[in-house]
Amino acid sequence: RHPSTTAMGKSKKRKDGSSNSTDKQQDASMTRDNNPLLTAQQNYLKSLPSTIKADFFSSKLTPEERAKVWEEQADLGESLVNSYSWATPD
Repeated sequence: RHPSTTAMGKSKKRKDGSSNSTDKQQDASMTRDNNPLLTAQQNYLKSLPSTIKADFFSSKLTPEERAKVWEEQADLGESLVNSYSWATPD
């Protein structure tokens, strides 16, 4: 663990009140690299148009558009489970 982070990985402020942005970047990078399931899910969500994310639960999206997102997300999830099921305890 880096000396300027807590056990939970949060950046601590220095005596001068500043925090180290490099530590935050390293923490974020480490999380992405150590959790391929989370990375894949985040990448999928980033790939969606902002209007779909903002209006997902509103009537602005058609049921077909909403179903397409659910289906894509389910396909991604199934693929991830198949690839990483060895890491999940029974």
